[in-house]
Amino acid sequence: MKRFSLILILAIVPVLTYAGWWKVYGGTTSYDGGRCVQETSDGGYVVTGYTASFVQNGNALLLLKTDSEGDTLWLRTYGGDGTTGLCVQQTSDAGFIIAGVVYYPQVEWGRAVWLLKTDESGDTLWTRKFPGNLGGWWGSCVRQTSDEGYIIAGTQIADTTMDGEPIAKPWLIKTDSLGDTLWTQTYGEGSTMDHGYWVEQTSDGGYILVGETGSPYTMALLIKTDSEGNEEWMKTFDLWGPRCVRQASDGGYVFTGRQHDDLVILKTDEDGLTSWARIYGGSSTDRGFCIQETSEGGYVVVGETQSFGAGSSDVWLVKTDSQGDTLWTKTFGGETGEQGDFVQQTSDRGYIITGITCSFAPVCGVYLIKTDSLGNVAIEEKLPTLEPPFEVTSTIGSHIVLRYENRPQGFHAAIFNASGQKVDELHSDLHSGNVMWGEGHSPGVYFIMPTDGELSKQKVILIR
Repeated sequence: MKRFSLILILAIVPVLTYAGWWKVYGGTTSYDGGRCVQETSDGGYVVTGYTASFVQNGNALLLLKTDSEGDTLWLRTYGGDGTTGLCVQQTSDAGFIIAGVVYYPQVEWGRAVWLLKTDESGDTLWTRKFPGNLGGWWGSCVRQTSDEGYIIAGTQIADTTMDGEPIAKPWLIKTDSLGDTLWTQTYGEGSTMDHGYWVEQTSDGGYILVGETGSPYTMALLIKTDSEGNEEWMKTFDLWGPRCVRQASDGGYVFTGRQHDDLVILKTDEDGLTSWARIYGGSSTDRGFCIQETSEGGYVVVGETQSFGAGSSDVWLVKTDSQGDTLWTKTFGGETGEQGDFVQQTSDRGYIITGITCSFAPVCGVYLIKTDSLGNVAIEEKLPTLEPPFEVTSTIGSHIVLRYENRPQGFHAAIFNASGQKVDELHSDLHSGNVMWGEGHSPGVYFIMPTDGELSKQKVILIR
């Protein structure tokens, strides 16, 4: 009978999973945010961004690995003093490649493009820094290429104006599989506002780079190169802040940005000539940050909306058909403010989104949203800080032991069953100690939630 009870409990657990969820990760005293997310080969997710909660000074590059339900498997931080991860991709060896920015005191402008390679557990294998002529501001994107090397999009400081202001250019860096430079290329005449934001290897072995130029005024920049980075053509478009470009299934290109106060999707043919453009938005400012062609042949965009939603700004997810006509939109957020930085269609045809939330975190936290194919989130969870306020010594057993430390008000929590019904409470007035729970309760799945304002929850399974 005991063995049957345990098997029955484990069989019920999958029924309690949902196609959609959202979760928040971060500390309790500072700012954290997600900039890029990818579904991994094990069905989970990897997120890069920044954290100021777990370092002494400034912020550090954050790499967070979760399972398919968004539960944390491990967390790594790298660097400090302003280090940020802007792009992550799982590599062919199941590890991860991350591009971002690192503080580099030997460079006049104080920052360098940073390339970081890890194994599948997030342990560093190697790092490379690219300071450029006078400095590299950041590495906005990295993609593994067909030869197992990497292509990085970024910005290089090429010169200075008479007033000492930096003159920047879009920058491509091609490396081998160990991150050693094979070639670099910069593009355009350069101005104080020229940047490279995203690069993709194209079907002909070349590259497509999207960025921005400030000359003669702020415009989107689309550059097609051959396999050695030599420019084949360059086009400008009357929109701002295009952070992401993709080659479409018809051989053309699609990217998103902002025109005045509206989100824009622009589709070109394979020569960079405009096929169509669509504008989306309301009465306030709306922006698009990331776009992907979906398996159905349409497009999905994530960004920020101040026109719709619950607060001052919310994550905005827009799904269109192949011509850019809106199929549906969704907003995610609370009263304070959110932003969606990256979206990817997942293997179940849903979507995974990362960004920042300041509504559902003590300050601001990494925001991870998983939706179904229609953008729905079936269950919403305000889930744990990365440093839990208590430790469960074993999550499965005939009784559960909780250990906590340095809580001046003691430890106070409520226990809920899998149906969301409150079944018990825990109270201890000691600042540190152990609490045992489980006696007299039926086997099953339970959730322990502090009742003193902590945004945290721990799942446990009680057996007999």
